[in-house]
Amino acid sequence: MVSDSYLNPEKPGKDWELPGQVPGLVSVIIPTYNRAYLIGETLDSVIAQSYRPLEVLVIDDGSTDHTGQILKNYRSNESDNVFMNHIKQPRRGAQVARNNGCLISRGEYVQYLDSDDLLSRDKIQSQVEALKKNPEYSLAYGPWRCLYTSDRNRSKPGPVFQTSAMNSEDSMLRGYLSDQWYCPIHDYLFKRDLVKKAGPWDVELSNRQDTDYMIQVLCSKPAALFVPGSMVYYRRHQNDHIGSAGNFPKNFAATLHILEKWSSRLANQMDIYRDDFRKSLYNLADTSISMDYREGPGLCYDMMVKIMGFGEKDLIKPGIRRKLSILARKYLARPVRKIFGEKNIIWIDSAVKALLRLQN
Repeated sequence: MVSDSYLNPEKPGKDWELPGQVPGLVSVIIPTYNRAYLIGETLDSVIAQSYRPLEVLVIDDGSTDHTGQILKNYRSNESDNVFMNHIKQPRRGAQVARNNGCLISRGEYVQYLDSDDLLSRDKIQSQVEALKKNPEYSLAYGPWRCLYTSDRNRSKPGPVFQTSAMNSEDSMLRGYLSDQWYCPIHDYLFKRDLVKKAGPWDVELSNRQDTDYMIQVLCSKPAALFVPGSMVYYRRHQNDHIGSAGNFPKNFAATLHILEKWSSRLANQMDIYRDDFRKSLYNLADTSISMDYREGPGLCYDMMVKIMGFGEKDLIKPGIRRKLSILARKYLARPVRKIFGEKNIIWIDSAVKALLRLQN
C-alpha cells in the first residue's frame, strides 16, 4: 500500500545526515503541488522503467486539488520491486520537499523528478549500469528534449539537446555560472554519497532552484559520466513557463541571489570564474531590457560592483552592437514566441544568445 504520512519539514543543517542506503535501490524523489492533471503521466514513466528496485517518494507540498486522489490509484508492488510512498507536508516549496524526500530515502542512487516531467524507459537502467561499470564517477547525465504542452494538454517533443559529453565538470560549472548552458535536474542520476556531500537544497530560493543546486553539486568536484541512452523529457507549458514575463521578476531576483551567493563562496577563485559572473550579469541585464523590467540593468550594475569591486557602465547604457541584439530579442524573439507558441522558445533564445556572444 502507498504510505500516506504527514511530514512537518525542518530546515536541514549544513551537516545533514541521510539514512543508510539499500544497495541497488534507486530513490525517485518527486515534489508536487496541484499537478493532478499531469502527475499520473510522470508516475507512469517511472513505473515503466526497465530498472528495479525503485523507491518512489512523492512529496505533496500542500496540494489543494485532487492530487491525493490520483496518488491513491498507485500502489506499491512488492513483487515488481516498486515501493510507492505518498508523503504530505505543509506548503513550503519544492526545495523543502526534495530535502525531506532525501531525509527519508534509502536508495544507493537518487533520481530527482518534477511532477510534470518524464523519463524514457531505459533512463535509470542505462545510468545505473554505467556508474557500476565506472565506479570513479558519482554522477551520470545524458540527452534531453523539451516536451511542449498546450493549454489543451496536448504534447509535442522538441529537438534533442546534450547529445555529447561536456568537455569537463568545470565546463559544466562555468556553464551554470555564466547562464550559457543548462541541463534539467531529472537528466542526472546521483550516487547517494554525492547527495550527502553536496548538502541540502537552498530553502530560501523559490525560483531557479535547479541551477543553484547543480552549482552546489559541481562545487563538490564530482566526476560526471555522459550516458548516451538516457533520454529525459523536460515539459514546457504553453501559457505558464519560467521564462514568461509574469515570472521574470522572481527569476531575476533569484538569479541575483545565486550570483551573490556563489561569488562569495568562490571568492578565492574569482580569477577563474570572474568572466562567467560577468557574462551572466550582461545576459540578465539584456533580458531585463527585452522584458521591460526597467530597474534590471541598474541592479545588475550594482551586483557587479558588489561582486567585482567595479561596474561597467554599458550594463545600463549598452553600446550599439548590444542594443541591436537586445532589440532582436525584444522586437523579433518575443513576437515570434507569442505568434508561434512555446515551441520556438529554445531556438529563438539560442539565436539571440549567439548574437549576444558576438559582441563579447
